[in-house]
Amino acid sequence: IEGQPILTGWEEEIYNVAKKIMEEPSPKQLYLIRGKIRKMIDHNVSPYFIFRHLVTELKRDRDKDFQNSVDELASNLNYCAGRKFQKDQYKEYRSRDTTLDISIEHFTVEAHDQGEAIQYFIKIEEFTVRFMSFYRSFIAKNSSKGAVL
Repeated sequence: IEGQPILTGWEEEIYNVAKKIMEEPSPKQLYLIRGKIRKMIDHNVSPYFIFRHLVTELKRDRDKDFQNSVDELASNLNYCAGRKFQKDQYKEYRSRDTTLDISIEHFTVEAHDQGEAIQYFIKIEEFTVRFMSFYRSFIAKNSSKGAVL
């Protein structure tokens, strides 16, 4: 479709994960999503790439308050091994247009061993759980107001 960005295979997978989270923020869906995220990490997709694109997709076509809430959830996420998804990098990312102008070197995993990759996976899963909880509350609050999502 004209005007829409063309997604790579992994970007499309992350788009589908975000779509499933929004459609059904449930424990069953979390289980299915865990498998998809694990598969991406097993295929050496950078955890930062996964996280960054997941956040972008969850914010897509939402109002500013919703986007700010998602940014807050994301910025509170600690990266593993004493590092963080660098807050400066994340702030820079937030300030840019979210058209996903990422270069190919970001597709490589930053983890050098299996233990580190597992820690990355757990942190992305933690964000997903927090987002699902936030989104369920958001839906409940807005449905009681009669708002259209």
